[in-house]
Amino acid sequence: MNQFLDHYISNQITPVKQDISNIKQHFSRRSSLYKTLGLAPIFFKDKKVLEVGPGGGYNPLVTQSFGLAQYDLVEPNQYAIEDINKIFSEYEVDKKNISIHNCMLEDFETKNKYDILICEGMIPGLHNKEEVLKKFNDLLNPNGIMILTCIDEISYLFEILRHYIASKLVSQENTFDEKLDIYEAAFTSHLDTLKGMSRFKRDWCADNLMGTMHFNYNFSFKECIEFFNKEYTFYNSSPNIFTEYRWYKEIPMSSVEFNSYFIEQFNEKRHNLLHYQAIFKERKADDNNELIALCKELFSQIEDSVINNKDTNADIATTLDKICTNLISLNQENSVVYDSIKEIGNLIRNSEYSVDVVSNKYQNFKEAFGRGTFYISMVKEEYDAQQF
Repeated sequence: MNQFLDHYISNQITPVKQDISNIKQHFSRRSSLYKTLGLAPIFFKDKKVLEVGPGGGYNPLVTQSFGLAQYDLVEPNQYAIEDINKIFSEYEVDKKNISIHNCMLEDFETKNKYDILICEGMIPGLHNKEEVLKKFNDLLNPNGIMILTCIDEISYLFEILRHYIASKLVSQENTFDEKLDIYEAAFTSHLDTLKGMSRFKRDWCADNLMGTMHFNYNFSFKECIEFFNKEYTFYNSSPNIFTEYRWYKEIPMSSVEFNSYFIEQFNEKRHNLLHYQAIFKERKADDNNELIALCKELFSQIEDSVINNKDTNADIATTLDKICTNLISLNQENSVVYDSIKEIGNLIRNSEYSVDVVSNKYQNFKEAFGRGTFYISMVKEEYDAQQF
């Protein structure tokens, strides 16, 4: 059982519900994401689509409306399947081309090959990433498109710090629901700063401030592209941090050469995943390599505290100071990231672990959210052009 599933099933939850009271806005949001990834709704028409880990069915509600030839959903969480069936029933979805499989992907057996494969919010948190990604490849048709989400220690920095602080607000004696009550009280003011947020706050707290899967978040654009480097080419991303100035007639034929252009850019731009309100100029890859190393160190220290009950308070504060030093040159462009990390460092150094302080005292911290989950689409190449 993976750590997502263990957390969800043991607590009988599907913490991915969305506010779709404005259904037109929900469809518009999802369609806009697909367009950003290079897939207008008409692209899905008459295609075979596989979605792994569809959660409560909110996003599949949109996808199924595009006229798919076949739509297979693989979801091992029975509570999520109940939500999917409920939402499909509520919106009178015609399910003749839809099949829901209550199993792990590792146990999913089919003779089908798919034109589009979607897996959102799952891969970064898995221990067996390689096994799952290889199976994805086996299930996708040549020229098919794979849509995945990535999270790394930079994009999730502020969220893992909230996870740490949340752990200090509760005790082992608190029940699951009591912990959620405390987390909602502490972090609602933070989530209120996210104007486009469609998830319910209690679900966000259950998904981001609890469980152990977050400490596996080391799957960035770079790791994703490099894993599929020889067989897939980068297509699009959201957010789109890349530029393509190459004349199409001079673009390298091999996937590895084609993809290296985007990996090089990512190495120089990945600091822009730190804070959703900040966009900085490119900087040396070495600076970002140091930044990712410091963020990995921080993740390890927080894991030692949350999971292994070690006192790493001082170590975490010291690592935050090192991260600030790494980012000092960016302050002339925008000080929001530096100021936010300084505030969190002060909170931790002073052990100000109370709902009132977390909720109200530090304004920069309240508004500090990384770009968190980012999306990538990749094309499975039918052949290697170099062979001709």
